[in-house]
Amino acid sequence: MTADPRVYDPYGEEDKCAKDGPGQAQQEGYLVQSLVRGLRVLVAVTNGARSFQEVAAATGLNKATARRLLLTLRDSGFLYEEGRKFFPTPAVVALAGQYLDHHVLVRNSYSELERLAHATGRSTNLAVLYGDQVLYLNRVAFGSRILEFDLHVGSTLPAHATSLGKAILAFLPEERMQQLYGNGTLERFTDNTVKSLTALQEELARIRCLGYSTSNREYRYSLVSFAAPIFNVKREVVGAINVSTDGHNSGGPELIVRELLLSSKRISYTLGYRDEN
Repeated sequence: MTADPRVYDPYGEEDKCAKDGPGQAQQEGYLVQSLVRGLRVLVAVTNGARSFQEVAAATGLNKATARRLLLTLRDSGFLYEEGRKFFPTPAVVALAGQYLDHHVLVRNSYSELERLAHATGRSTNLAVLYGDQVLYLNRVAFGSRILEFDLHVGSTLPAHATSLGKAILAFLPEERMQQLYGNGTLERFTDNTVKSLTALQEELARIRCLGYSTSNREYRYSLVSFAAPIFNVKREVVGAINVSTDGHNSGGPELIVRELLLSSKRISYTLGYRDEN
């Protein structure tokens, strides 16, 4: 592909953000810093930070500010407190549900994820890039074996250690990759996790050639998966789908890859993407 695809931005199109981002908001005087801090706290809690100390560490706020914002969000009905720990309320889930219900990528992918799950006999997932993580937007569970960790819509996992993440990263422009991994640091999760930025870039080049990615026990020793990117009408990468196995029954990769690529092309087609070939 000769396109210069970009990652899907959950807060709006990249060009719009560039024209009307926080810098301009601050310049025009309508950026409400307390609201920005409050949203950062809410995101931190939904990502697993629970105590005053954990939220302060995750957001870079001092403990007094973190405490004040947590209590405000609690009293506003967005968080609840249990044993001095904070958790999202159904109000946050409802907001996420509204987003998912109206998200064109989610709507256009579900029937194909179901088809793919039944064709392969394995669970399938849809995710987008969220910083250096992949954010799960849709999931069709298949089979009875339980994974060793909880994976659901809203889960985030490190992009460089997952098939979904690498399928997206492979089609990002170089400047975006530099923003994400410019310091060259990649967290290791297993002995199979990619060790360096150079090694990651070599693997991404291979993914661009093949059209799909793999993760062979790179995040968990029990997890093997295959993923393919999703493109929109502008030939931009907007997400990825994958087929995941538990590592104990990961046979039949030819079938998985064939059905995976078919599903990714079908979903991309619904978004207006057309292959030049």
